[in-house]
Amino acid sequence: MIDDTANDIKRLRKILAMTATENEGESIAAFLMAKRLMEKLDIGFDRLIDPDNPVLFAIRDFDLRRLRKILALTSSGNEGETVAAFLMAKRLMGRTGISFEQLLDFNRYDRANSMQHARTVGDMEVISLKKRIARLQAELVDKTAQLERYKEAFDSMIGNAWDMQNLPKEANAKQQYLN
Repeated sequence: MIDDTANDIKRLRKILAMTATENEGESIAAFLMAKRLMEKLDIGFDRLIDPDNPVLFAIRDFDLRRLRKILALTSSGNEGETVAAFLMAKRLMGRTGISFEQLLDFNRYDRANSMQHARTVGDMEVISLKKRIARLQAELVDKTAQLERYKEAFDSMIGNAWDMQNLPKEANAKQQYLN
């Protein structure tokens, strides 16, 4: 599986290099082939753009944001939108002087694939811990309400005991007053 993926990445690099041709028809055909291969690999351009790529530092932020948005449109299910987005990205990349090979970091995909299992286990543990926290918070709310009820009962009991203790003194005081 890893060898197949590595071979597919090599093929993807070659196909994307073919998109740089001047012939628009050949360029679109190469892009559509690359898109199908990327769908097979379950990756998109957004996962292959490395934000730390020194080539990207030379591009204005506005152009980079625009390029990212345009490349995100290439994952559309509508082939016409995909081709239009590709052509827009190609023009913008031509204007900024970069190519797909310079823009995309294929090693990043390989690193992400090798760490996918570790992230999945970590994500599962985080989800489990979040559920446990929610259960403990609910238990804390219940215990706090129960404690309040106990406090009220205790205060009521103390008040009744105080009243019972003071009752004989008051009765004696009334009898002495009446006599």
